[in-house]
Amino acid sequence: MTRPSSGRGWRASNRRAGFEYYPATRTAHFEVYEPGARRKRRLTLHDVETRERAEKLWTEFKEKVKGRAKHVHLVAPNFARIRR
Repeated sequence: MTRPSSGRGWRASNRRAGFEYYPATRTAHFEVYEPGARRKRRLTLHDVETRERAEKLWTEFKEKVKGRAKHVHLVAPNFARIRR
């Protein structure tokens, strides 16, 4: 038994969170949350030829944001414990 269509023209399983591609304007828009932070990184690219190319660029952008976050979140030393 198949699920009834939502009328939106796409299936939920094919949709990627944080990824939008508009073929009419050849524009791609990406949003990725940084791990361990409440920040959202956004990027808009113009003149992207195909959806496949946009998906590849989105994957690279996502890996860059996630990889950068591993190095950014360092624990600062606690100088309150040091006594003179």
